[in-house]
Amino acid sequence: MKTILSIFFYFILSGILCSQTCIQKYIGIYKVDIEKTIKEIKINEPSKANQDPPKRFLEMSEKASLELTENKMTIKNIRFIEPFYFVDQKSDIKGGSCDLILKMPEETLSKLPEGVEIPTFTIYERGDGRIHIKEDSQRSGINDFIWRKIE
Repeated sequence: MKTILSIFFYFILSGILCSQTCIQKYIGIYKVDIEKTIKEIKINEPSKANQDPPKRFLEMSEKASLELTENKMTIKNIRFIEPFYFVDQKSDIKGGSCDLILKMPEETLSKLPEGVEIPTFTIYERGDGRIHIKEDSQRSGINDFIWRKIE
């Protein structure tokens, strides 16, 4: 009987541990790490390496926040104020930790031009509670920002 109970509890515990998704450890509220973001921009855009960031960019970055929940990403005070709903999956991109695939209503999907894919955001860990989120098209404004977890 002990063996049967042990096996039963092993399967229940395994199911609970394996059911956590990759987004779990990133759930929280983030602010822009301005210093690291500026460094990232200067690396990715060498033409800006010797320029000071515009005052408006600094003001927007100071106010910006990112909230991640189990199925929603909300960026405030940059360009987006509406939440993006997603499905998460472990990333197979080099250096990526978790992919966030946008959930879109069927009527929106049917209106997408041919060849346009649903955007995917990939979370990269940067250490010390920092993350870097990149959108796969490389055209997204979110790609330059390094986020620091505050809650």
